[in-house]
Amino acid sequence: MHLDRLFQSGRIGTMEVKNRIVMAPMGLQCHDPEGFIRDHLVDYFAERAKGGVGFIITMICSAVNFAPSPGGAGIWDDKFIPGIRKVNTAVHEAGAKIAWQLGCRGKELSLYLEKLPVAFIHKPKGEGVIKALAPSAIPWVYNNKVPEEATLQDIKDIVESMGEAARRLKDAGSDAVEIHGGHGKIITQFLSPRDNKRTDEYGGSIEKRARFACDIISRVRQKVGPDFPIVFRWSASDFLPGGTTIEDSMQQAPLFVEAGADALNVSASEFMSTEWQFLSYLFPDGAIVHLAEAIKKVVDVPVITVGKIWDPRHAERILEEGKADFIAVGRQLLADPQWPNKAKKNR
Repeated sequence: MHLDRLFQSGRIGTMEVKNRIVMAPMGLQCHDPEGFIRDHLVDYFAERAKGGVGFIITMICSAVNFAPSPGGAGIWDDKFIPGIRKVNTAVHEAGAKIAWQLGCRGKELSLYLEKLPVAFIHKPKGEGVIKALAPSAIPWVYNNKVPEEATLQDIKDIVESMGEAARRLKDAGSDAVEIHGGHGKIITQFLSPRDNKRTDEYGGSIEKRARFACDIISRVRQKVGPDFPIVFRWSASDFLPGGTTIEDSMQQAPLFVEAGADALNVSASEFMSTEWQFLSYLFPDGAIVHLAEAIKKVVDVPVITVGKIWDPRHAERILEEGKADFIAVGRQLLADPQWPNKAKKNR
């Protein structure tokens, strides 16, 4: 089978990508306790770029200084720019494009508070305090802890932090930015009727639940300018009773584009349904491609699909059938950085 579409160049906003293979964002824990990048992370991404992937999306980076992610990269301060730039340079030299993923854990942070280094817990005066925020103060079934309900000022601070973080990524020479709105992070919580019980402008209707995400996308656009690509990733369904459905997401997706997203990366799951994020042998190949296919029908920007698409011939068929525009793969590139080159040579 010829893989003509898989190795056809594509565009996301102003960025041209040499093929349709995207390295999916995966947590790596390859940073020091403060969030600075270690040298072996540079080698890790460079090796995947040498393997032929067109576009790399990194693991989530903490954009908000009062909600850091232990073991994750930091980008809430200019001091992190040199490390990011080092990775970007290595990836560019190896022939790929790279976007860094921005996010904020929200209520999930309650799982990590006791693991955060002393440097985070005892911040200098004026740097804020650690907050496990959520749209609503509802006990979390996972650990029965009640998160702190985000105030309008908290929302404003997160929006501004995400914008500034994106500006830093651009200054570091990144090709694009991805905003993480899925997998139980705080944007997921605002989008979900299960978590979001607010009665103000950030809760209630499908459109109001999308406002937080749209405010972030808009602020990022303002900070990076019109020519820097923005990818928005979210869980188009969380597969939970009373949660986000694909019908909700089909109404919200055009709002994300209107706010400034140049591409949509369609995933699935919430923290309580991660079997839909990390698809095992119990699931059919491409088990959530239908979500991307549905979103593609309502937007006119490129759509990225993901989830147990391990066979390049399967990836080619997805593109051929018009179900998505780019294919994100993860575990293949952990196991074998040369997966794209081998596929291209029919090895």
